[in-house]
Amino acid sequence: MVISFRKRLKIAPGLYLNVSSGGTSWSVGAPGATLNFGGRRGARATVGITGWTLSLILCNCQRIKGDRSGGHRTR
Repeated sequence: MVISFRKRLKIAPGLYLNVSSGGTSWSVGAPGATLNFGGRRGARATVGITGWTLSLILCNCQRIKGDRSGGHRTR
């Protein structure tokens, strides 16, 4: 059994601190375009259409030691 948590704290308009059992990261942006820094995967930019599940994710992924998925983690 795995126990995990996630919380997104609004620091200022468009600036969020993301806290989870895996660590912390920062998100900057507005609905439709977000930059995320500080996670295990490195910096990520997400652009999408608000209200749709369609999005484009561009990442500067850092390979995780021992991970053979090309720097991406799947669950």
